[in-house]
Amino acid sequence: MYRLGQLSLLLARNLEFLSSTITPFLSFEVMREPSTLTLNKGEKDLLAGLEQEMVLTVCAGSYTIVKVKNVLKCCITKFQYI
Repeated sequence: MYRLGQLSLLLARNLEFLSSTITPFLSFEVMREPSTLTLNKGEKDLLAGLEQEMVLTVCAGSYTIVKVKNVLKCCITKFQYI
């Protein structure tokens, strides 16, 4: 649990806005959102050997996704970034 008593907003290297003291102090808790990976194949069943469209949704949650080349190259022949 954290207590907030003053806010500082840094907009540029030399520009900072500082609030007056907040009373009473605000209490808050920091939570982490897990990352998720969802594959939407649509209503139809998947069939082996046929090209089929699917939507792969990656939600980073509270984490950062680092740009990496050719991660899906070995298992997907055609991949389109939206």
